[in-house]
Amino acid sequence: MLQCETTGRCPTDAEDCAVFAAQLARLGISARIDVGSIPKSTGHNLQFDLAPLLSEGGLRPGDGLALLAADQLTDEVLTRLRHLSNGVELTVHAYGCFASGETALGVRARLAYVFNREPELHDITPADASLRRRAPVFGVARHRPPPWRAGDAAPPRLLLVGPDLSDRHQAAALSALAVRRRSRPACSCCR
Repeated sequence: MLQCETTGRCPTDAEDCAVFAAQLARLGISARIDVGSIPKSTGHNLQFDLAPLLSEGGLRPGDGLALLAADQLTDEVLTRLRHLSNGVELTVHAYGCFASGETALGVRARLAYVFNREPELHDITPADASLRRRAPVFGVARHRPPPWRAGDAAPPRLLLVGPDLSDRHQAAALSALAVRRRSRPACSCCR
């Protein structure tokens, strides 16, 4: 099993961890999230999304750990990870956007101290520093319905729930959807 954790303690960090674990599960990798790593302020929607991914009871020999946002490592997180691992020998993969090689080495040393072995450190810093991300991004193939054609009865309808328009990636994705003739907004204010 692969335990997915994040160093962040806010709901967006838990969302990133949930998406990452769900993508891994979709690829056939047994991925779980420890109940203790979920922030108390998690909303009902996120709790619902997390429910099938949650596990309790720590790690066993042979398990792996995927640590997201490793560049934001704190002493509190290190303590939680030490209790979670309980001295079990496991493989650790840490993902983060590291400001420098020295920062990455510091994170590697702290994790090696906690787990008694060197972690695999993955720097996911994008070329454009303004586009920082907390989790590795990869696509998962999924079953898709046949594409809509102009002669079909009605174009597919889309429902967007609360996009963060201050995030330029979400705003760009919404703009790209707005000009497509194959989709129609779900609310009357967007028609």
